[in-house]
Amino acid sequence: MEEEDIRVNWRAAIVPEDSTPPIYGRLSKLGRKRMEVRTDHNLMPGYRCNLALMLPKYRADEPVQYVEARCVVAISMLSAVSSQFHLTLDVTEMRGDGDMLLEDRIKKYKEVWQRS
Repeated sequence: MEEEDIRVNWRAAIVPEDSTPPIYGRLSKLGRKRMEVRTDHNLMPGYRCNLALMLPKYRADEPVQYVEARCVVAISMLSAVSSQFHLTLDVTEMRGDGDMLLEDRIKKYKEVWQRS
């Protein structure tokens, strides 16, 4: 992945470490070690959580794939335009094949959007 953030609109779930219910939202920016999630709930900076991303499918026969990461909330900001919280998360640990899956998905994402 390049160092620049790319804009996406992927499904995301933030799972707090204190066993409270997950917070659902949309991943809006994706970077190598920093991601931004838009959600209706606020989390304070420094809060540790787990992030689960549902990767988009580019063919109907592809299986649904998920990426899980351990994160820390770096910035929490309320948008006056969308009335949603923009949570900037610093990734501390990517689980499983997360790096490889994200790398592959971003290559496909860039190919699709460069053609259009």
